[in-house]
Amino acid sequence: MENKRVALYARVSTAMQAEHGYSIEAQKEAVEKECEQKGWKIVDEYIDAGISGKKITNRPEMQRMLEDIRKNKFDVIMALSLSRISRDSKDYQEISHIAKDNGVSIYCTDSPNCGDDIQKELMNNIKASLNQYEREKIVQNVKLGLRKRAQKGLHNGGRALGYRAKTVALQDKKKLVIVESEAVIVKKIFSLFCEGKGLGYIANFLNQAGYRTVRDNTFSYCSIREILDNPIYKGYIRYGRYENWSEKRRKGKSKNPVLVKGQHEPIVSEEVWDKAALLRSKRSDNTARVYDSDNILSSILKCPLCGAPMVISRSRYKLKSGEKRVVRYYTCSRYKNKGKVACKPITVKADIAEKTVIEKISAFLSQKDIVKMVLAKAKKKLEEKSSGKRDELNGIKGRLEVILNKKAKILDLYLADVMDKELLDKRLEELTAEETELGKRRSTIEAEIGLPVIEPTMEYVEKVLNNFEDVMSKAAREQKMLLLRLLIKKITVKDKKVDKIYLNLGGQLKKHINEADVSDKAAEDDKENDEFQDFILEL
Repeated sequence: MENKRVALYARVSTAMQAEHGYSIEAQKEAVEKECEQKGWKIVDEYIDAGISGKKITNRPEMQRMLEDIRKNKFDVIMALSLSRISRDSKDYQEISHIAKDNGVSIYCTDSPNCGDDIQKELMNNIKASLNQYEREKIVQNVKLGLRKRAQKGLHNGGRALGYRAKTVALQDKKKLVIVESEAVIVKKIFSLFCEGKGLGYIANFLNQAGYRTVRDNTFSYCSIREILDNPIYKGYIRYGRYENWSEKRRKGKSKNPVLVKGQHEPIVSEEVWDKAALLRSKRSDNTARVYDSDNILSSILKCPLCGAPMVISRSRYKLKSGEKRVVRYYTCSRYKNKGKVACKPITVKADIAEKTVIEKISAFLSQKDIVKMVLAKAKKKLEEKSSGKRDELNGIKGRLEVILNKKAKILDLYLADVMDKELLDKRLEELTAEETELGKRRSTIEAEIGLPVIEPTMEYVEKVLNNFEDVMSKAAREQKMLLLRLLIKKITVKDKKVDKIYLNLGGQLKKHINEADVSDKAAEDDKENDEFQDFILEL
């Protein structure tokens, strides 16, 4: 009986599947029993618990198993059924091809003879298509059921502030009931907004008062906006705003969402909700981009207290002459979003900060001696980082030479009739196996340390300089922001001024600079190490 190495794969997506015989333990038991009967050995287990079979990219253990297939760690993948491996025919084809290319077979305990020849592979493909059909049918039925519930005025979503779901006596359904302690918060939000207060102000007010969201988090600009936009609070049920959310997110707006009168009590009147909605609409219309400033350092500047990105804010005032002025400044995004509970109002004047950064970078890039010194430090840093890997690489090379010498000596012993053929084959097999593993490790290390180590050239830095000056003087806002984000890793702040600029002269910037250069030199440059970063400009 052939002794095969087995990878046990099991998956369960919901508790309901576990109750119907698909529990992880039930799957493992079936595979272990099959292996025991065949005399096969389970060498590793790959368990994806609570994960859908729709996409293999979202299954970490499946991804690990695919990597191990390529590493020749087992001969067979065994699962309870093909549906556990995948419910998507395209994904199954991918898994099957990877396995077949590496000499690994797929074996399912509910159809033991699958996967070894053309006819059985055909059956596997048919089963994969049927599994996909079954999954899509289940999804369709669930969506239909949820839509019908919504059309009856019943809530399908998760927990909403101010409500909790309560089972209705003698009925197989749950109904929303008001949680008075939370409803107070909702009413306060609508009241403050209708009084003219902004979303940031309301979030700060609630956080300062000690109120929290249903998940016990502080309120933010976004959470206040979601509450104001949710018709559940005026007694309505909204369902199906988006389609294929996992793939399209907010771009997948539904053409036919459900909006009906709910079976629950409202927390605010329709008049109050509609007034808030009208104010939201007016404010949205008025917040279109009306300023010419670029705000090019948004998110690059970092708050000195909490480390969060800094974003643009504006203050408006009138001069004695009646002229209106607007002052731009960068402030902590956490403070702006959640108020004083999250951080303090640290600010940096935008015009001064932007001018300082551009001038400092231009000055740096124009001084070739300084650039050469920085690049030399970068090379030294790279060499120090890779020294450990280099030592290991040298050790591997030495061991490979030893193996080569041993093979030669063994062959000499065999030719001299000192060693028989059986022992020769055994020793050569052992040495070849070690040689193969060392060869793989050698390739990995060489890739990691990026041999040979090459530093950015002055020609490259001059390209950056020319591009930088040209972009910052002529380009549109989006291009300016792109170059700065490629060139700058982060900017720290001290005493309300720019403190340090952390430059990144690595591969992402270089790729952007050279994207139009199709020469052999540019292609060679793309192979350079992506570690030339953290060059600090101190002000």
